[in-house]
Amino acid sequence: MELLNYILASLIVSLGLICGVILGFIAKEEIKPGRKYLIFLQYAIVAVILVLTVYFRFDIEIVFLLVAGIFFVLYRTRLKKQIMPEIYVLFAVIFASAKAESFIVQSSLIFLYGFPTGSLMVMEKNWLKKVLVPFCMFLAVSAALFFLV
Repeated sequence: MELLNYILASLIVSLGLICGVILGFIAKEEIKPGRKYLIFLQYAIVAVILVLTVYFRFDIEIVFLLVAGIFFVLYRTRLKKQIMPEIYVLFAVIFASAKAESFIVQSSLIFLYGFPTGSLMVMEKNWLKKVLVPFCMFLAVSAALFFLV
C-alpha cells in the first residue's frame, strides 16, 4: 500500500473517535442512561476485532501479544471505570499488520469502536485531552509502523 493511501486510511479510521464525540454532543442526555450499552458495544467490537485478527493473521506470537495487551487494557478499564487510550496503540498495531483481505474489515471495526468511545468521553472532565491523546497515538503509531511492517 502506498504511503499516502495508508496515511489517509489511518486518518479516516481515527476519525471514528471524533464522530463519537460529535454524536455525544448531539445526544448528551441519552449517554447517561445508555452508558452500559455503549460499554457493551465497546467490548463486542473489541471481541470481533480479536476474532478477526486471529482468523486472518495466525502468527501465534503476534496474536498472543495483541490478545494479552487488549485484555490488560480492558482489565484496567474495568478497574478504573474510564476509557484507556492505550487500546488505540494496540489497534494501530492491528491496523498496520492487517493483511490485504482483512484491512477494510478491521479498519471499519476500529472506526466503529470510536463511536461509543467518543460518546462516553464527552461525559468526562477534560474530554478534549482524552480524545486527542488516543487520536494522536493511533496516528503516530500507525504511521511509524508503516515503515517497519
